[in-house]
Amino acid sequence: MPAINWLAVVASTVAGFILGGLWYGPLFSKIWVREMGGAVKPRIARPLLFAITIAMTFIAASAFGAFLGPHPGLALAIGAGASTGIVWVGFSMATTYMFAGRSFALAAVDCGFPAAQFILFGVIFALIG
Repeated sequence: MPAINWLAVVASTVAGFILGGLWYGPLFSKIWVREMGGAVKPRIARPLLFAITIAMTFIAASAFGAFLGPHPGLALAIGAGASTGIVWVGFSMATTYMFAGRSFALAAVDCGFPAAQFILFGVIFALIG
């Protein structure tokens, strides 16, 4: 099993959760709600939604840390974050959005989040690693 910097995983989890709150809150909530056709009511209770989100962010940060290794340089870590968030996650989501007939604006907001999140993970892993 590859060495994982668990402090960076925890820091990335917290930072990713905060970024999500900012991204879908003050930064892009108006665009997102408009493009979703109005307010969206989650199908599960908010505390459970947040718990699942934190758990999935932890798993994503752990996998990213295993992929990146314990002591990445800043350029490598940011490049890996951009590749992961933009190319692997974002482009896959964008393809799904195109076939689902979703708007470009909605795709930009939703695909932009993992791009920003994994770049943030990269910065954290480089600085803490």
